[in-house]
Amino acid sequence: MRFNSKRVDDMEVDDSFDAMSSDRLLSKTLFIRSSGDNNAILIVEGVTDIKFYNSFVRDGECILYPGDFNRLIDISGVGNKGKVIETIKKANGEGIKGIIGIVDADFDNLDTISSVENLYRTDTHDLESMLIKSGKALEKVLNQYCVTKHVISDEEIIEIQNTVLETSKYIGYALWCSIKYKWMIDFKDFPMSIVINEECDIDFKKVCECMKIKSACDTLSIELIESIVAQKISENLDLWQVCRGKEMIRVLAEYIKYNFKCGAIGFDNLRKDFLLAFDNEDFRNTNLYVSMKDWERKNRDYSLIKF
Repeated sequence: MRFNSKRVDDMEVDDSFDAMSSDRLLSKTLFIRSSGDNNAILIVEGVTDIKFYNSFVRDGECILYPGDFNRLIDISGVGNKGKVIETIKKANGEGIKGIIGIVDADFDNLDTISSVENLYRTDTHDLESMLIKSGKALEKVLNQYCVTKHVISDEEIIEIQNTVLETSKYIGYALWCSIKYKWMIDFKDFPMSIVINEECDIDFKKVCECMKIKSACDTLSIELIESIVAQKISENLDLWQVCRGKEMIRVLAEYIKYNFKCGAIGFDNLRKDFLLAFDNEDFRNTNLYVSMKDWERKNRDYSLIKF
């Protein structure tokens, strides 16, 4: 399955990738590359990743993803990310050149998961949080919803980022604990709007109650969730690595609604705003860009980034 950088928006998703093993994905990857082709092949987790990275790779490059976008994060820890990692490992083991993978960091940097050659992680927890970390991109997005002539200062941007992080951290730490301790909490579409108020302060007790309801673990209590998550929060880790972008965008949507008085904003619309706002300069300022340019220098037979 090939996605040319000029045809991303009208592509059709091949559901057969959903059950594709890393062996089959690698075989399919090699099949689409012609003999003597010096274009790199970039393997990512999902459709949104394709639309994002497509803006920065050279025309004609191939970007693959191995499954359904909705399975990027799941409580079993097995999904698209695992397929990308295994495919890159197999390519490395077989000495196949010109194949590179990008995955969400998730909690790998906090868990000190070893790096894999030709595989790179987002600077922050995931793609969405990396978008929000760009003050320039955030300013562009906020200006779309600011109905006054008020100029949003750099200090306000940092304050808004910190507000979003502080509110989102409860879900981030809870997700981490759920994975570590097998709480089996379903975090899909977590109801952020009912656990935060107009000031974006979060009701931690209500968060724990929601998690208990969404858990498949019968022995898990609200008190245990509250105790262990609170202990994790006290460790004061890097919140850009802790907080998941999906919650951050939902918190930001609530912040904009209450502070800019512009009505409700859909998650998909706000994420799309960030994808459009994040430009070449923003990407150049990421560690991921530096790593990919370093990959090009080490793999001089292959080209990848436009700039």
